[in-house]
Amino acid sequence: MIRALAAALLLASPLHAQLPIPGLKPAGAAPAAAAPATPEQTRAQLQQQLKTARERFNRLDEAAASRLPEGVTAVELADRRRDAQQAIVSLERQLKMIAAKPQSAELAKKAAEARDTWTGFKEAPPYSVLMVDDLRNQRDVAAEKQATTRSSLQLLERSLEELRGEARAADDAQRLAATRDLKDPAAAWRLDAAGERATAITARLGALETTLDLQRDALAEADAKLALIDRKLQETASRQELRDEDLEKVRATSQGRESAGRKEIKSVQERADVLAKLAVKQEAEAAAPDAGEAAKLRYETTQELVDALTSTIESLNLLNQLESAVPEAYEHRRVLMTSTDANAREDAFLAFKKRRERLQALAVLATNGIASANAELRGLEARAANLPAGDPQLAALNDLRAVLWDQLNTTQRLAQTVDLHQSQLGHWLDDFDVFQAKRSLGQRFSDGLKTAWRKVVAVWNTGIWDYDGPHGKGVITLGTLIRAFLLFTFGYWIASRFTHRMQRYAVSHRHIAQAQAHTIRRWSMVLLSFLLALATLRVLEIPLTLFAFFGGALAIGIGFGTQTLIKNFISGIIVLFERNIRVGDILDIGGVVGTVTEINTRSSILRSGDGVETLIPNSVFLENKITNWTHSNRRLRRTVRVGVAYDSPIQTVVEVLVECAKRHGLVLDEPEPMALLEDFGPTALVFALNFWVELGEKTNAALVASDLRYMIAKRFGETGIVIPSPGSDMRLVTEAPLKVSVERSRESDG
Repeated sequence: MIRALAAALLLASPLHAQLPIPGLKPAGAAPAAAAPATPEQTRAQLQQQLKTARERFNRLDEAAASRLPEGVTAVELADRRRDAQQAIVSLERQLKMIAAKPQSAELAKKAAEARDTWTGFKEAPPYSVLMVDDLRNQRDVAAEKQATTRSSLQLLERSLEELRGEARAADDAQRLAATRDLKDPAAAWRLDAAGERATAITARLGALETTLDLQRDALAEADAKLALIDRKLQETASRQELRDEDLEKVRATSQGRESAGRKEIKSVQERADVLAKLAVKQEAEAAAPDAGEAAKLRYETTQELVDALTSTIESLNLLNQLESAVPEAYEHRRVLMTSTDANAREDAFLAFKKRRERLQALAVLATNGIASANAELRGLEARAANLPAGDPQLAALNDLRAVLWDQLNTTQRLAQTVDLHQSQLGHWLDDFDVFQAKRSLGQRFSDGLKTAWRKVVAVWNTGIWDYDGPHGKGVITLGTLIRAFLLFTFGYWIASRFTHRMQRYAVSHRHIAQAQAHTIRRWSMVLLSFLLALATLRVLEIPLTLFAFFGGALAIGIGFGTQTLIKNFISGIIVLFERNIRVGDILDIGGVVGTVTEINTRSSILRSGDGVETLIPNSVFLENKITNWTHSNRRLRRTVRVGVAYDSPIQTVVEVLVECAKRHGLVLDEPEPMALLEDFGPTALVFALNFWVELGEKTNAALVASDLRYMIAKRFGETGIVIPSPGSDMRLVTEAPLKVSVERSRESDG
């Protein structure tokens, strides 16, 4: 049927007529002759037309040998010969089609009768899945045949309409030729040529219409067969069963195909081995200094043969792998059809998904292999076309052509097998969907929960990386990391609560200051976090060697980017252990004076008297000169200076100063306050009151000094001691008389 369709399209193609092709009788009658009453009469008429066409063609051959009428060109003669030859071919084709028509009509009739008279299977349900699979394969073939037949029929109908339009144009051309002066031999010859063309078109139209009749019969047959298969599938698909004997049959069939495949592979491999040895020998010959082009060509051809056979072996191996996986696929299918275990069905479904992915990859591989083989064949044909007949290279190229055709056929077998398995897998998954739809809502909900839990477990057990542990190889899973995180977080929370309570207890019972307790708590958390991390790794059996790579990466990071961080961290540890600087100490760092409020892992906080907090890197405490006012003793001596008039009683001044210091509650009695005459100033006697205070959270030395100044000023007022104000001496030099004059103001002049 495909050959007939191709011939009909070839005859209808405008490539075979350079002028429009009318489907008319020579006299310009209707586009197509009326059908005879009986097929025998039609066949006799066509045979008579065929005989006439052959006689005309023979006369044209004789005319080609004699002189043509003046004005008729060789091109016109070639066109007329082609039309006569087309008429012969079309009539012969139409006769063959008419001979095939009864058979095609009978096949369509039988298919329709089988569809209409089928009442069901003699076998009682449930039906074998193998029978269902066979019906589905038949349906796929029938559906494809129906689609291609309908497409071909539509193409032929369009071609017929185009041919009829060309026939009308050809009829007009024939009438126009009849209006010429027929006494002119050239005009009479062209009229005969137009009639020859009309006869050819009439034959081509007849052949095309007969082909259309055959295509309609083929489409009716395909429709009937497809409808019958659909009825059978409707009967069996919902009541199929995978029996033990079916599995045994599948295994036996698969083993038989595998055995045949191994034999085929062995045969091809033996041939490839022989050619490989020959290629080694030919390679040495081609590499010889006196080797000619023929030797090199023989080696290249043999190597191409080896490559083609190797590719064929690969395709055969893939075919065998597909066959070996068929029994396992049927086992999974039975699980999907019969098992009540949701986990088992999920495993089978996942196996089907993996099989589908592999089939998709094989389909792409086979498609690429077919394209590659076709390209090599085209290249081979191009090489052969450039060689003259009898060239010795043609024999080698013919051998290579045969091997490439075998490779192409094997790859096509692989593609067809993959397509078949993909189709079957699609049907099986559809059956599973139907099976799932029949389950109750509660069963589906339960299966959904189990499936979700399996997915959670699968994600939980997802491997992150492998390692070599003390007990062999191990794997760190996502679940292990989550458990480690949760365990560490819970432990850290407990440690944080514990250290916080200990801090509050220490502060509330006045064992330690709040700032010091806070610093101790922070460093305790650092230590506990480190120990907790080690304990977490130990409990979860995660070896520390796993972090060797990260340790190396950390070392590189330390060398390039974390020097300052690590230096400050270690400096903080040293500061805490040495205790030369503690929370609450008053420090003088580069002119910045303040109290240490926190000593953290990287830096410490220094709060000045005006409340400004300065972050000091811990390394500064070790690398720079630091003044610690409260390192070993919190007592601090301060001095208040005051000036009195020269005529003031010195002893009274000293007593007043010492009295004021002793009366202040924050001034220490030991060492005792001491007043000293420090200097003879320009305008006053300068006394210095030295007193000691103990620095603490409630003691401000500057405030104490201010209080003492208030007290001293008050007592000096009570005792009559004068504190002179700052002044300066003025001297008048009178070595010469002073000139005195009186001037009026400008206002008085006015």
